Amino acid sequence: MNGSRLALAVGVAAALAAAPRAGAQPAPAAVPLPPPPPGTALVAPAPASAFGAGWVGLAAGPYAAFDRGRSVALVLDFGIERAPLGRFDAEWHLAVVAVNPTEETGLSRVQPSPGYGVPAMTVPSGVEDASAVVVEVVPMMRLRYPFVPGFGLVLDGGLGVCQTFERYERDEMFVGRSERTRNVTAVALRAGVGVAVDFTPRLRLLFEPIALSAQLGADYSGFTPLLGLSYRL
Repeated sequence: MNGSRLALAVGVAAALAAAPRAGAQPAPAAVPLPPPPPGTALVAPAPASAFGAGWVGLAAGPYAAFDRGRSVALVLDFGIERAPLGRFDAEWHLAVVAVNPTEETGLSRVQPSPGYGVPAMTVPSGVEDASAVVVEVVPMMRLRYPFVPGFGLVLDGGLGVCQTFERYERDEMFVGRSERTRNVTAVALRAGVGVAVDFTPRLRLLFEPIALSAQLGADYSGFTPLLGLSYRL
């Protein structure tokens, strides 16, 4: 009798151990993904770039030299975003600037006094035509302070090199016509203040009403206000 009860207790315990617990859910079975369609290639994501987003821009504006010449300035600009500096967005830029200032200057000579109390006179004697091709290559830092999303203050500053190709033609009375050329390599300093407006995440308008090009060693320093567009690559 005791043996029958022991066998019955062992059987009940085994049945309870084998039964699933209340509320337990069976483990979901792994379902394999369907194969890709024929001809489909799996492309791994591109590794993150060590540099920030790139920009390419084109700008233009009047060029008014301090010493001589007026022209239109064309600026081709390449930029790379860098880590922010405090509240400023920072970008490295390389600006290539080309201008072609020209100017015509009147020449004069002093006519000696013929005597009899008549003073000497200054009379026109000819003209000098000056023209030049000026190219600047300037690495710059651009700081942009965003007032609101899509609109911010822009500060530019950089130091680079300038090359001038100058030509002078003189047509002078009693002397004749003469011509001379000169090429000058100089240091170029650029600085500007303006605003940037983002039309889209990739398209930006830049307006710098205050911009200066100072050439240390050449004669074509001047103001270069600019208006242009930049495209994010």
